[in-house]
Amino acid sequence: AEANGPGSVEARRFRRRFRISHKRFLELVATTKTWTKNVGGEERPVFPQCGELDRKTVPPEIKVMLALRWLATGGSFDTLAELSETSETTARRACLDWCRHCAANLHKKWICVPDDLEERMGIYGKLGFPGAAGSMDVVHVALDKCSASTRSIHQGKEGYPTLGFEVVT
Repeated sequence: AEANGPGSVEARRFRRRFRISHKRFLELVATTKTWTKNVGGEERPVFPQCGELDRKTVPPEIKVMLALRWLATGGSFDTLAELSETSETTARRACLDWCRHCAANLHKKWICVPDDLEERMGIYGKLGFPGAAGSMDVVHVALDKCSASTRSIHQGKEGYPTLGFEVVT
């Protein structure tokens, strides 16, 4: 996707479909390949490569893509299975397992409680928001191929259908 540059049609399509850049995707795949679990006293990969356990193993790259596409679009597991030429069960398990392990393994890297939490909450309390510790914003991302029956629900001031993502800091 990045072969033709970050602004290429392929790179933009990849980002639209998976909500991350191809470079970040490759970083996630590399991280995913390092996750292990203890099976009978032996450390084994959570998402093994093809051939490590059997020849039917779905590669970690596909499992990460399935999970990212599921998170980005909310597509059904049946649709994801069709797109990836896997079974619906494989698509479901890949998405749920990857999200669970991603949260467990990356939580400390991306989520931290600020040292000055009490001070921040005090400021928000004085402003009339007791218990608040941050702020939020919403970004609207274009919703490709929105069905005609739901277009009016998703269309706002932008003039085209979008999905809103709320971010809280």
